[in-house]
Amino acid sequence: MPGATEQPSGSMILVGQVVGQDGEAIGGASVWIESASDRATETDTDGRFAFDGLSPGGYVLMARKGELTGGPHPVRVAGSSAPVVIRLEPGVAARVTVLDDASQPIEGAVVWVLGDPMTAQTDAQGTARLAGLSPGWLELEAQAHGFAPGRMSTILDAAGAEGRVTITLAKGVPVAGRVRDVRGVGIPGVQVFAVPAGHLLERQARASAVTGADGTFSIAAIAPGAYWFAFVRDGRRETRTSGRLVERAVDDLEIVMDDGALVAGAVVDPDGRPASHATVHLEPLDDHLGLLRPRKTSSGADGAFELRGLSEARYALHAESEAGVSQVYVIDLDAREPAPRHLGLVIESAVEIAGVVVDDTGAPVPGIIVQARSQERASTFASSATTGAGGEFLIEHLPTGRFTVWAGREERPADQGIEVMAGDHDVRLEVSRAGAIRGEVVLDATGAAPGRFRIRLEAPDQRPLRTSGGEDGKFEVRGLWPGEYTLVFYGPELVETRTAPVALSPGETLDLGRVRVQRGRTISGQVVDGAGRPVAGAKVRMGRGPFAWPTFDDSLSEVRSTVSDTRGAFSIVGLQPATSHISIEAEHPRHGRSLTVDVPGGVADPPPVTLVLRGVGSVVGMVVQAGQPLAHALIGAGDPELAGSTTDERGQFLLPAVPEGALVLRVLSPPDYRAHTHTVQVVAGAQSRVTIDVPAGNVSLAAMVRPDASASFAFAEVMLFQGDRAFSNRRELIARYISGGQGAGIWSGPSTPPLRFERLAPGDYTLCAVPLTQDPFA
Repeated sequence: MPGATEQPSGSMILVGQVVGQDGEAIGGASVWIESASDRATETDTDGRFAFDGLSPGGYVLMARKGELTGGPHPVRVAGSSAPVVIRLEPGVAARVTVLDDASQPIEGAVVWVLGDPMTAQTDAQGTARLAGLSPGWLELEAQAHGFAPGRMSTILDAAGAEGRVTITLAKGVPVAGRVRDVRGVGIPGVQVFAVPAGHLLERQARASAVTGADGTFSIAAIAPGAYWFAFVRDGRRETRTSGRLVERAVDDLEIVMDDGALVAGAVVDPDGRPASHATVHLEPLDDHLGLLRPRKTSSGADGAFELRGLSEARYALHAESEAGVSQVYVIDLDAREPAPRHLGLVIESAVEIAGVVVDDTGAPVPGIIVQARSQERASTFASSATTGAGGEFLIEHLPTGRFTVWAGREERPADQGIEVMAGDHDVRLEVSRAGAIRGEVVLDATGAAPGRFRIRLEAPDQRPLRTSGGEDGKFEVRGLWPGEYTLVFYGPELVETRTAPVALSPGETLDLGRVRVQRGRTISGQVVDGAGRPVAGAKVRMGRGPFAWPTFDDSLSEVRSTVSDTRGAFSIVGLQPATSHISIEAEHPRHGRSLTVDVPGGVADPPPVTLVLRGVGSVVGMVVQAGQPLAHALIGAGDPELAGSTTDERGQFLLPAVPEGALVLRVLSPPDYRAHTHTVQVVAGAQSRVTIDVPAGNVSLAAMVRPDASASFAFAEVMLFQGDRAFSNRRELIARYISGGQGAGIWSGPSTPPLRFERLAPGDYTLCAVPLTQDPFA
């Protein structure tokens, strides 16, 4: 097509300045811009930076210097973009220790946070420190020569916090193969990912390689296990193989990549004249594997554009130019439907939102980020600005429509922001002065610091905040919104301790003094093989599960773990008193896996337990409903869950390394994630094949939640059960749902349309609604 250019290099420049909390310029700061190809620069002595060669559209900026961080800042670039101001604030730090599967440190491993360009290398103790990270969810990865990559996720919400994370790397096996087209010709430049075949909810590390001129590739090392192999070319065409169990080196993997789908059209101005050199943006909406990046191209002299090699998914499509922005179209390129042949994108005049930010005393708030997110358009439409000395802000280059606008790095339920129309110039945002809570944690028995511990802050109508305390027992959580908080102290060896609710006023630093905690119960025992011989180096896990998600640390999971010694002995401290539904299990790469053993509740240490390893096999299966494959169903093996997977587009799944014997599989089928169970017989050293037919009825049920006059909750969790059911607590409710629930949904206020439960069989049902004080997805 004449004049159309893929991945355009534009003529626009984005300029800005990095400043500190006092508004002073910061020189030597690193600044990154996230685009089709990520770029970086460094500020000059006046804190200024610039990125050229940009085309109209949305970008994300981040900045860092030392322990300080700024962003992510969504910005939009157009013909006359105002300078961007990035304000650096204290970030968080992660101290990462990388070990091999014998718990020995790995020197020279490279560690990083997913989505952050900074890396560090481990020292002789296997430790590296990453500082100046943005608070929140951190996905830490590690890679070392001869080992499969590893990942561990944690949460550090409070600025200034430092967390400790351990990542264990396993020795890997190489995987090699070839990517070709439908005509048999090798395809160069394809990135090949080995994706562990677990739940989509568990984001594990992915080894990768890029194909050479003949289409061949070689991945240096992946850990033995079950994998999907995904293939991406230039960040655009993604294809996935069926599941494959990798136990030894592979040299014959082959994938056939088709030409993909095509989207074509034209960009015009409001009068219908061709709009040349407009930037057309395409954003994937259903990228379950997290592999695809947004695509963009430029319109030609006749306004025409095309984008080729697209995956079968839903996309958001729009165009931008110096004159304005088009509407957003959601297009579905599912292979079962004909692809759209021609789309017309009409450029509309861009508008802006302006206003002022003040604190709870009415004083202007300078240097705070103000963000705007469209309520009517795709996620592409987000932008931001930083307030000036008088608290004023201007967010430019927006499409028409409704926006939610708020002040601060994160939209908190306590400060929801307000709904405005693009074009409003008198927006007034009020933010409360942040406060802090500090204190000291000591062991009740000795008065000494407990060592490693974590803090969870719970507040009405807010998601919990998580952070770490210092090794001296002292803590200070800054940047808190005013309100009522309950602090929960926990750790690998501690009994969970909750404070009484405390009230925090605007700008206050509240000192809790000494908080006394206790060590938990100790469970000990031995790991043996089938002949009763001690097994050293077995991984022992204890908790409520699931045991299938090893990449969540103790800030996200209730599972505790250790490794058996040379006598097969193990000991885990931190068992909560008087608790039930706790299990323990063991796994060894050569000797197999044990069944789960229930741990009795009470206040005394439980009696020693012997975990007997047995042979393991794998399960290869398919889930169907009404004769059709069921994609994106969640599969769990055992209770607690020993292994998990997600069905692919053909309804297939793969479960590796599950213990021999009768194994109960649990299927949660979309869209309402109804539970269905199926028992399969696992044979050691063999692959068991199973087809699970999820029943479907022909009855529909609509449900509404109506709080009574005295109730004050904004959300509710709704679950459907077959027959007459009663539950004594939420834990029992969830356990029953996993084994036989018939559908679930979230009610989010009076404007929520009726929840619908489809494909039900005739009969009696119980509908249960659990009030929630906060959005479960916040």
